[in-house]
Amino acid sequence: MTKPFSWLIPGLLLSPFYQIALSFELQPIASSLIETGRHATRDDDFSVLDLLSSETFLWGGSQNGRSALGNLTVHMPGDAENIISMEKFQPLLRSTECTNKSMTMDFKDERSYQYGQRLWQWVNDADERRFVLVAGNGHCGWNQHRLPFVVSNVLFNDAKNMISVIGYVSDWKTVAHTYELFVGGHPSSEKRDIDKTFSLDFNHALPLSSKSFSMGDFKFTYDCDDCGTKGEFEFQFELKTELFIPTGVSMTLSPQGVSANFNPRLGLSANFTGTKTDEMELGKIPIDGLTIPGGILDLGPEIVFSWGYALGPIIGTAGVSTGVSIGLEDSAELKIDLTSPDLSASGWTPKVTKKPITVDASISGGIKVNTKAAMELALEALNTGFEIGLDLEPWAGATLTVASSSGAVCPDDPENHHFGVKVAPSAGVNLNVEASQAGDENEPFLSKAIASLTMPLPSMCTGFGAPSNAAGSSRKTTTKVTSTPLPRPYTTYSPTTAPPTVEPTTITTATSTYSYSSSSAISSIPASSPYPYIHRKRHIERSNG
Repeated sequence: MTKPFSWLIPGLLLSPFYQIALSFELQPIASSLIETGRHATRDDDFSVLDLLSSETFLWGGSQNGRSALGNLTVHMPGDAENIISMEKFQPLLRSTECTNKSMTMDFKDERSYQYGQRLWQWVNDADERRFVLVAGNGHCGWNQHRLPFVVSNVLFNDAKNMISVIGYVSDWKTVAHTYELFVGGHPSSEKRDIDKTFSLDFNHALPLSSKSFSMGDFKFTYDCDDCGTKGEFEFQFELKTELFIPTGVSMTLSPQGVSANFNPRLGLSANFTGTKTDEMELGKIPIDGLTIPGGILDLGPEIVFSWGYALGPIIGTAGVSTGVSIGLEDSAELKIDLTSPDLSASGWTPKVTKKPITVDASISGGIKVNTKAAMELALEALNTGFEIGLDLEPWAGATLTVASSSGAVCPDDPENHHFGVKVAPSAGVNLNVEASQAGDENEPFLSKAIASLTMPLPSMCTGFGAPSNAAGSSRKTTTKVTSTPLPRPYTTYSPTTAPPTVEPTTITTATSTYSYSSSSAISSIPASSPYPYIHRKRHIERSNG
């Protein structure tokens, strides 16, 4: 069902710091350089003075190795309206004088003046006729950006070859009622000198690499070295509007070398039978945005990192290390249609690399930890504004069961420990997208998962305590427990076979190294992410300043 266009609002509640310090402003590409066939190529060709039913304006620029192109085509389909760009005929002028109500142009020769007089007389022949004259940067001396001027009357001075247009200074949001706007690389129908796709930087380390807290007898430490994201997202945006009503609004994101690395080490000390879950924001990293001056476009992106856990029941004290790395194919593409609303995604099945899990002391319970890297975009184009979040969430978990035996508790244990911990690990990743109205505190009007994978890993067993063989019988029968891994005894599991091929659906089978029965300590923790989106929380925070 198509959502009503109540979300057409004139502003985004973004920090001015993000817009000014981190956005780069695209500069105009002069209309006289556009190969449209309508600029003067001969001394007697003054067609650049023709009043047109549509006109195209380009902006371009590059910063930090990334280039962008903005293409705005404004249509004037009515019988009583037209448009013309001064950039095309400015070489025919000696000078221009502007006020808020008039523009006076001094033509270099009589022939160009007479051509303009003949064409522009059109606006004087009927009271309802208007045309938009767009002055280029600095053409009026005081205008820093392209300036739309609505002309309702024209005066001619034959003696001085001067034309004065009478009307008023306006803005793009008012005069551009029917248009197409493209921002990114070059559109498929246009071949320009600037052809690099604009990209959003995704190379960032996790802002907070360690944390600790305690609640009663529950103590928890978290460390994550070499955790963060890499790569970039190519970005394109298209907006089509007819008589101020959007008929097509879409955004496309494509990963380029995008990966995420998550290698947490947890220090746990607890004795409780319940469960604990939480998610906390670690930090925001604003990245280079994009601005087309004159209120045409403002893009304010940022990366928001968060971290979450689901634990319990937990009995014991130990250190647990695990991890997962994910990578996205460069061929992946996500296109979000904001008028339907809907999205199409292809090639987003992530490559998941599991890390070995280590346990350095006796502990039982359920553990699941995740990190989330959200690419958030707040965008306003003319009178249309919205926010979009793309969340990448790798996670790792395990069920830990304390075991004992009169013999060796773990097969293939050369020291034949009587006590140990059996581990059933798992790992996965969730990729989610949501979109909301800019400044709207209601629920997102679009929220979908574009990928969700769960990868159970082969079981493992770690022996602890005094070994039962003769060589170890003289050792103490207690195990020292610390918050860091002991040199020995502990066992690191490392798969000896290649990981199974990951399909877009959840994997439900895995090779088990050892068979055993254990308590369902983590059965209440779903394989998919248990944590709600935090995008709405951040969105409301921005809305409240």
